[in-house]
Parts: sequence; C-alpha cells; structure tokens
Amino acid sequence: MQQGIAILALVVAGLLVLLDAMRLLPRRPCAGSAPLARGERGLYLLFVLTLALMTISSTVVLAFGAHMRGWMLLLHMTVAPIFCIAIAVLAVRWVQRFSCLVRLILLMSFATIITALFMMMTWFGTDWQRCWMTAHTIVSGILFAAVALQVWRLLFAKDTADVASAGR
Repeated sequence: MQQGIAILALVVAGLLVLLDAMRLLPRRPCAGSAPLARGERGLYLLFVLTLALMTISSTVVLAFGAHMRGWMLLLHMTVAPIFCIAIAVLAVRWVQRFSCLVRLILLMSFATIITALFMMMTWFGTDWQRCWMTAHTIVSGILFAAVALQVWRLLFAKDTADVASAGR
C-alpha cells in the first residue's frame, strides 16, 4: 500500500505540473503577493531543499518497493528538524499571503509534522502507528505535489498573475 501511495504522489505531482504548463489550472492573483524578500528566498530555498531530500529518502524509495532503512532513514530524520524550522518561519512570514496553494502547503506541512510525531509515540499501539504511517505518507504526498506545482510556477511563470498565484 505504501508503494502505491508513493507512486500516486509522484504521478499526481507530475500531472499537476503538466496541467499547469498547458494552462488548464486556474491562476488567480492573491492578495499580499509582494515579491519574496532576500531572507524569504533563502528560507524558501532551504524549505524546498529539505523537502526534496526527504522526498528522495522516502517517497522515491517507497515507489521502488524498498523500505526506508539505513542511510535513507538517517537522511530523512536528519533533515526533518530543519524542514520543521523552515516551515514554521515561513508560516509566520507568509501570514498575509492568501493564495490557496500557499494555504495548502502550510496545512499539509503541519499535518506531515503532526502525523510523524504521532507515529513515533508509544501512546498508540502498533495498529495505530501503522495508520499514522499511512496518513503520513498520504499527507506528505499531497505536500510534495503542491510544492512541485508552486516551484514550477515560481520558476517558469511568464507574467505577474502567475507569480502572484504561486504565493510570491
């Protein structure tokens, strides 16, 4: 099941980018869409880099049918605290951004963090920990797809309406 969810997340991310490239997804300017400040650019780059490392160490590994063990698990768990700090600071900085995509990214980031924490708690039995693991995989897949769409829009936007809808 984990392998299927991981493959679905990668396919959905690719489809979202493809649909956006074909101009089939709606793009509306958002309120408070000023360009990223210098510090925000670096922080956003750190957020995307940590998310990419965690995706490589988890979703891609699961998509190939392997398990997170050894170096992949170590990489995932080492990068996770940096991801948490980056998303917390971005949430404070992005308070005035009203893009639905930015809201989805923030919501899925915090859901990913919460499901990861609950999954490791001894309060829950083995069955609940497996449920939290599945929820973590689903939520992080949605996060990956939303961030892939946002990065696509930030890198390849042609006009200001596209940039504004990406949450810049």
